[in-house]
Amino acid sequence: MKGKLILLFLLFAFKVDGQIYLGNIRDSVATVHEIVANNQLLIFYGGERDTCSKVLGFEAYILTKEKDTITLRSSSRTPQTNSFTASEIKRIKMMNPGDILYIPVCLQSCSSCALRRRNINLKVRIKP
Repeated sequence: MKGKLILLFLLFAFKVDGQIYLGNIRDSVATVHEIVANNQLLIFYGGERDTCSKVLGFEAYILTKEKDTITLRSSSRTPQTNSFTASEIKRIKMMNPGDILYIPVCLQSCSSCALRRRNINLKVRIKP
């Protein structure tokens, strides 16, 4: 193009995606006592807890060593919270070593964004 100056701006958007943990558990194995003591799903960005984003609900299942699946919580149940209820904790306390607490999805929201369903595939195996 003769005599014309073309300016080109490149804009990059980096998606900062936080990690969701079950309380302070950062490993894929935990004792039943650790799960009961850390029973809230929390969102962390860069090592710090995000106070804006909230987990409003989640699905949870127990996968037993015998390959059975026990539903603790489904996404259709209301009211939803970011922590286990007393009846769910009672069932978690009956888990055996080798069983897996599986949380496939959560519902996340913050003050400036819409409610979104997020696949997290969080698995915590019960250790002896």
